[in-house]
Amino acid sequence: MFFFRKWLRINLVLIVASLPISPLGAQNNYEELELINVSQMDNDQNNRFDLSGIVIMDDSYYVVADKKWNNYIYEISYQQDTWQVINSISLGLVEPLDLEGIDFCNENFYLINELGNQVYTLGINGEMRLLSIHYAQKNIDPETWKENTGYEGIAVNCEDSILYLAKERDPRFLLEVDMKYGVIESQFNIPEDESNDFADMKYENGFLYLLERGGSHISKVDAHTKALVTKVSYNQTSAKPEGKLYEPTKYGMAEALLLTKDEIWIGIDNNGLKASKTAEDRFGIKGNQPSILRFKRPAGF
Repeated sequence: MFFFRKWLRINLVLIVASLPISPLGAQNNYEELELINVSQMDNDQNNRFDLSGIVIMDDSYYVVADKKWNNYIYEISYQQDTWQVINSISLGLVEPLDLEGIDFCNENFYLINELGNQVYTLGINGEMRLLSIHYAQKNIDPETWKENTGYEGIAVNCEDSILYLAKERDPRFLLEVDMKYGVIESQFNIPEDESNDFADMKYENGFLYLLERGGSHISKVDAHTKALVTKVSYNQTSAKPEGKLYEPTKYGMAEALLLTKDEIWIGIDNNGLKASKTAEDRFGIKGNQPSILRFKRPAGF
């Protein structure tokens, strides 16, 4: 009996050790996204461009970046292997910004500034507004949040006039805000099994799609019940030790999420780091410009 128990313990350990482990140690058996391609920014500017948000509007793509000199919304032209800025829309602000997310609704861009944890709208007519959100009712004080732990994702349910905001970490949570009155309808989170951060999100057809950078996956959440529905992984593309796109780094770099009918796009903020040898060999990217990963969107996701 003693030898049987010892044999059983050893084999259980071997079985567990062979299972895929996420960054926080939980089992990760989610469907792996199928990569279409990796496209790198073609940028001849001297300043870094740390891609942090992306949205599509009228078949045009717009992005934001999170450095203080990026006080613009940038329209980009996308090709199979590269993308580049073709137009810039000034926000008309002189103060430094840390733009971390963008969405669009009813002729308005919606933007988050992590530096002050503010939400702005910019109309296509050029009108810029700061949204007023009633934090006191939920005993929330963004001024007490630690630096670089604030707003990292924004999503708009345009039909029901609901705004969703994602606080990145320490602690992370989501806010559901009535866009007309600035009232916070709810504050919630999902289990932090593989990741303790949010990097971006989008809303579509009653669901929130959350980019969880620390776990290299995207979570689909029922926006009504706040329950987790499913997850998909992009771990094999950008998070394996031998598969990181940019090095050296200990952290995930995914910061921008876009959903189309058939595809999922993930934008990489490489923080000025150079492409790894693996990235050069696998995808042909090089230098220190950010990239966009395109994946096939799984049926039903």
